[in-house]
Amino acid sequence: MRLLLIVLLFSTNVFSQSLTEKEINAYVTTIDSLRENNTLIKYWYPQIHYCGGSVYGYYLNDTLVYIESKYSAELGYTEETVYLFNDIYYKVIFYAHQAEWGKYKNDPDFDESKMTYTDTTYTIIFSEKIIFKKYSGNKLLSETADSELITDLLNCGQMMKEFLDKEKINAE
Repeated sequence: MRLLLIVLLFSTNVFSQSLTEKEINAYVTTIDSLRENNTLIKYWYPQIHYCGGSVYGYYLNDTLVYIESKYSAELGYTEETVYLFNDIYYKVIFYAHQAEWGKYKNDPDFDESKMTYTDTTYTIIFSEKIIFKKYSGNKLLSETADSELITDLLNCGQMMKEFLDKEKINAE
């Protein structure tokens, strides 16, 4: 499996061609398998940052291939997962669990214990064409790309990568 990953990425980088959705999904499956089998080296960034919260990077042969982050705040949290290789982003998954403050802002007697929340997952695949999907639970809400969100997530992914490049501690 590791050899397949290296051949796939080497051929893509050498010949400067983008991966198909199927190839990216194969890469993601391989990285997930390597991570689950503790084949990747896990590091964490020792600072908390607004762009990622707690940041972990997973490396294959000194190359960053996977970033995960979680940012928690009062009544909500976000998680971002990034699959990349040699500074090329292949897939980003962003999950937001947030309080629906807007529903209750005009109700002075609102009981916070009855707060409702949104659970939204965004999946973005950077193949020949960008594939964008927005879900609530298992329900597909939209496939219309949100360019502002994509830009923000890529910028955040780049910042997290830079954090890990500057300072990281072995998390094993």
